[in-house]
This record gives sequence, structure tokens and C-alpha cells, in this order.
Amino acid sequence: MSARNTFAATRRSHAILQWLQNGEEVTIQRVIDNFDIKYPQAREDLKLLEELYGLSTHRDGRVKVWTWAGFDPDYVSVATAAALELGSIALDLFRETPYRSEIERLAEHCRNRVGDKQRQRLDRVSQALHLRRTWLPADEEAMVDHVESILDAVFKGRRLAMVYARADGEVRHYVVTPRKMVWYAGRLWLLARHEEQMKLFDVAGIDNLEEVPAPKNDGGEPITAEEMPASDEELAKYFENAFGIYAQNYPVAEIELEVSGAWANYLRRYRVHPSQQTEEGYKSLRVSFHMGLCPEFKSFVLGMLPNVKVHAPAELAEELEETVQMWLEEEAPL
Repeated sequence: MSARNTFAATRRSHAILQWLQNGEEVTIQRVIDNFDIKYPQAREDLKLLEELYGLSTHRDGRVKVWTWAGFDPDYVSVATAAALELGSIALDLFRETPYRSEIERLAEHCRNRVGDKQRQRLDRVSQALHLRRTWLPADEEAMVDHVESILDAVFKGRRLAMVYARADGEVRHYVVTPRKMVWYAGRLWLLARHEEQMKLFDVAGIDNLEEVPAPKNDGGEPITAEEMPASDEELAKYFENAFGIYAQNYPVAEIELEVSGAWANYLRRYRVHPSQQTEEGYKSLRVSFHMGLCPEFKSFVLGMLPNVKVHAPAELAEELEETVQMWLEEEAPL
């Protein structure tokens, strides 16, 4: 084969591989039509790629079709719809920023990589799939500025001084080394090192951010994020006992509830915490948790009244009973 023919074959192979990796089906006729070559050349190209990459084949009537091994176009259409919907969450945050056009360009690229036969399915799934986006902060402009500052600090290994309003309303000052941003329970969190400990901060709770000089080593050189000792603890541990908006470390307890009515059906269908275990009882559902007793969980249990009974811990049952009694006394007529 001449050098020119070798180059042409290589160029064809790259193009065909791109089709396959994008989830498209390839036939000999498609290769002939796109590259203006003869049947034997097109067939040889596909047979070689099949051998090298383990391509899957099937027949559509009498026509042989090549696909990327393990590729299921139905999965891709659903996964692409989910990715586009997740992308629209990012677009909600960055809608009025220069990032908007780039996010939209990437979304269009995702749509285009789905084969023509799956485009209709993609559109149908996209219309049916809508993720609730209720997490946006009151000050979107400040949120975007803070996200940019945090990402820059992570990339450059810089420290940030910040004013942070905690969930309990207390305002504190921190100097942190950002590690990563985490999406959890409908909110954006910053995982950062503060005074040799890893801490979590709700990004929407940050009031002010300023870059501060990086610490220096013994030689007077700035220490980058890569040189700083990283935590060996898994990120998941910061949320394993959390519930709802509370990611702080509240006292962990073994919780046992007896639930009936609509709430029993809800807890049969959904796990509100990874530790949730259920056991069917007589006209009720026994539900157990191993988690932190935070204010939101207590409110969650109160919201199930009168269809819930607390079996453990005793302190939780007593606290909720006192709360209900206080409500009754406040509402009692004079």
C-alpha cells in the first residue's frame, strides 16, 4: 500500500472509530458513501477495526452492522438526557455569566453524539425527566463569585480567608485551604482544611472571600496544595451521619420508629438515610436508623405525627413529647 493510501486508510479509521465511540452504528455502505471508496476497501477497514477493538456486530435484515462493544444505545439516550438535565442545573447557576455559552455548547455536543435513531428517544426522555432545582441561593451573583474564587484556589493551591455564617446563625472567620466542592442534599459544599482539620462549609453561607498568601516551607518557598499533606479519610465520612441540611457532627444514635399510614408507605418506597432499615409489623412499619440526631431529623419525625411512635432513644421521645406539649399549651384557649 502506498504512503498516500496508508494515510487515507488511517484517516478513515479515525473517523469510523469516532462514529463508533459516539454510539453510532456503522455499515459498509456508510463507509462507501462517506469516503467514496470501493466495497472491498470499506469491508477491509471495518474487519480490521473489528479485530483490533473487539467491535460488536449484528444484522439489520441482510445488512451487517458494526457497533462499539458493550454499547447499548438505549442506555446512552437515557444517560445523555440525565447528563443534559444535570447540566441545566449548572446553567441555572451560571445563566448570567460568560460560562453560559460554553455550557450550552457542551450540551449541544452531547445531543449530537447520540445517533439519529436514538434522537427521538432522547428528546422524549429529556421531556419526561426534570430534576427539581430549588437549591439556588438568594444571592446568585455572590455564589458565582465564590465558586470562581474557590476553584481558582484549588487549582493554584492558595488559601482563602472567609467570613462564614453557620447554620446556627453564628458568624465566624476562617482561613482555609480548599480541597474540593461537593454536591450533597441539594446544596453545594466546600471541603477545606482549617487548622489541620478537614471541615465542610455550605458555599451559600459564605459572606466574604479573600485570597491570603500561601504558607512557606523551610526554604521560604510557597507550599502548593500538592505538597500539603492530604487527608486519608474518605469524603463519605463527612456525610455518613448527616441528615438533610445538617452536615455537622451531631451525636450519633440508634433510632427506632414505628410508622403507620401514608408515612409508612413513603418509607417503604424511599430511603431517607443510607442506614435506614425497615421491618413490617402489624398495621405498621418498624424503621431504624444509625445517624446524628440533628434538628432537621427531629422536625422530620414531628411532621409524621400522629402516625409515628418513637421507641428509641428515650431522650428523643421525651424531647418530642415536650415539644408537642408546649405546642398544645400555646394553642390552648384562655
